[in-house]
Amino acid sequence: MKARWLLFGFLLFQWIGVGTARAQYADLASAYEPTPQWFAMELKFGPYLPNIDSELGDGGGPYEDIFGRKLRLMTQLTFDVQFLKKHGTLGVGGTIGLFTAQGKALLESGEPSSDTTSLNVVPTILQLVYRWDYAAKKWNVPLVPYIRAGIVYSFFWITQGSGKLARFPSSGEKARGGVWGYQINIGLAFLLDVLEPSAAKRMDSEMGVNHTYLFCEFVHSGVDDFGGDSLHLGMKYSLLAGLTAEF
Repeated sequence: MKARWLLFGFLLFQWIGVGTARAQYADLASAYEPTPQWFAMELKFGPYLPNIDSELGDGGGPYEDIFGRKLRLMTQLTFDVQFLKKHGTLGVGGTIGLFTAQGKALLESGEPSSDTTSLNVVPTILQLVYRWDYAAKKWNVPLVPYIRAGIVYSFFWITQGSGKLARFPSSGEKARGGVWGYQINIGLAFLLDVLEPSAAKRMDSEMGVNHTYLFCEFVHSGVDDFGGDSLHLGMKYSLLAGLTAEF
């Protein structure tokens, strides 16, 4: 008998808890008003292979000889300010990234040595961005196409195995500098709010996060001082993918 009463009490507690949770979600849905949206932040990753050897054709070059042809990871963080919202959002964004490649330094004979060298690239990007999110917000279509376009300034430095800056063999100058260029991103984002609408509203009400997205974007960049004699740090075609939060 005691076990039956305990079971009955447990089921009653569960029923009350579920009812309370449903009432809370109903209250949230009925009283929900989106918080103001002015910003977006993205964390994204993708393969990167700088186009350093492009001037030498398809026969290889110093980058391929030292670091090889394999794709390595580029990590980027973007912050946007959305200043116009009409049939979509128009904003301006800043991006900073990080790329590192390690290989074996070359001897004067052209053979690999035992010394390690690394190329480090930090792209900084200023872009205009337009997101067509009208269909997502008005018709619950969870796909948001967008485009970014702007200028790039990529810092670079090359280090020896000891961590000290290397020097260019031809000039003897320290192997560091920066290169100007441009970048265009064309992407498609999937609105995650549609998977858990109640949780998305609660996140907005309690944390101010309006929307979250998963996205993938096609990237074209030309980072060569607009045809100058600098290192070619752009990549003709690439893909980036990641997560966006608007707030």
